[in-house]
Amino acid sequence: MGDNSYKKILYATSIFGGVQVLVVIIGIIKSKFIAVILGSIGFGIIGLLQSSLTLITSLTNFGLRISSVQFLSKLTKIEDEKKISETITIIKRLVWFTGLLGALITWIFSSYISELTFGNLKYSIFFKWLSVTLLLNQISIGQNAILQSFRKINLLAKSTLLGNFSSLIFIIPIYYFYEIDGIIPVFIITSLFTLLFSWYFSQKIKIQKQNVDLQQTLEVSKSILYFGFIISLSTLLTVLVTFLIRVFIGKIGSIEQVGLYTAGFALINSYVGLIFKAISYDYFPRLSSVSNDNPIMINTVNKQAEIMLLILTPVLVLFIIFNKVIILLLYSIEFVEITNMLYLVCCGTFLKAISWSISFVFLSKEDKKIYFWNELFTNIYFLFFSVFGYYYFGLIGVGCAYMLTYTFYLIQVYQISKKRYGFFFSSYFIRILKYSFPSVILIVLVAFCFNDFWLYLIGLMILIFSLKFSFNELEDKVGLKNLINSILKTKIFKK
Repeated sequence: MGDNSYKKILYATSIFGGVQVLVVIIGIIKSKFIAVILGSIGFGIIGLLQSSLTLITSLTNFGLRISSVQFLSKLTKIEDEKKISETITIIKRLVWFTGLLGALITWIFSSYISELTFGNLKYSIFFKWLSVTLLLNQISIGQNAILQSFRKINLLAKSTLLGNFSSLIFIIPIYYFYEIDGIIPVFIITSLFTLLFSWYFSQKIKIQKQNVDLQQTLEVSKSILYFGFIISLSTLLTVLVTFLIRVFIGKIGSIEQVGLYTAGFALINSYVGLIFKAISYDYFPRLSSVSNDNPIMINTVNKQAEIMLLILTPVLVLFIIFNKVIILLLYSIEFVEITNMLYLVCCGTFLKAISWSISFVFLSKEDKKIYFWNELFTNIYFLFFSVFGYYYFGLIGVGCAYMLTYTFYLIQVYQISKKRYGFFFSSYFIRILKYSFPSVILIVLVAFCFNDFWLYLIGLMILIFSLKFSFNELEDKVGLKNLINSILKTKIFKK
């Protein structure tokens, strides 16, 4: 019963997605604690620190996670063990080099970074201490890239869950006793546990040790770093735009508004976004391994997009219905102001799911220039729309900007991939889209136009329809009931 390729997609998504749900629960505890103890100001400080570190990381990590996965995935396809082990050795050297580079830059320019980010030198010592996290995180990225390339979803899931749970044990008492002064220890402890578990589980992949000389290291590194550098530039643009938007909101509005903006997108990225993360860890290496065969590649993208919408649509409808409840549960009444912004961000997230599935083609095919220009224009859209939107409409304007950006982005990636690779949407995908998109649009309109009573009443009817449609389609394609039983019998933590 069902298409085996659909089963593989949904099975891998379910295994990592199930663990991500547990990570979300840990995140809920963490976010609630931060919201109660530190408030929106604490969220603002954490958001600006995180944006600054992510910006520096994007400048110095050369996109190694994606480029490493892309290179290793193609090697695992041809099963060249000697080449694989040599490449892994080189990747491990590169993550140390790039991690040290990021740490050194952060330490040396800590005063300038503090001045640029917060408008004063008060946080210089914060950045000096946080420089160590850039090295720790980069080494972790190298370990996780190995797990992802070999599609060891179980091991990657274990590493993610244990790293988050272990750090939580220390985070709660630190914030409780030290409040804002505990932010730096929390950053460092989180990085340490992430490194510890990523290293431990990556060792379970048995690789023959190879001696790789300097010349060979430089030759292979050149290819990996060149491809990674293009990715890094694109990532840098995204991080820079996010950073500029937060700084703009802080100057036009207040640091509390930055905290609200940060909290809002944290909700989407951490909770709804877990679906993207769960799928990407299996999708990208799988797509990379078939990227040279356009018909198979097109089929792979369509199937991924179909599964994505069937899973995501009920989640978005549920999230919109209980938006206020979720905000009060995870944060506090102080954060209810972001409700309307999130309705629009959910619309943008639906469009992102479709365009995101296509955009991976540029990476898997190493189409560097197209990937770079595609991301450049998208970031320009978002920066322009967000600045304009916030200036005239506040946070709801940022929600509009997000939705508009992914409308343009979807049109853009579809047209490019159609002309370059002959990409097209399958008739089955169009069928799913005809049912899914109206459900999301309708629930958003209800949320804006009616009070909570009617939102819950009409929303639950839309949710039941969405769940029934997704369940029936997945049952037809993969035999969902049998697959669920198989997943439940899977012992994620077996040796």
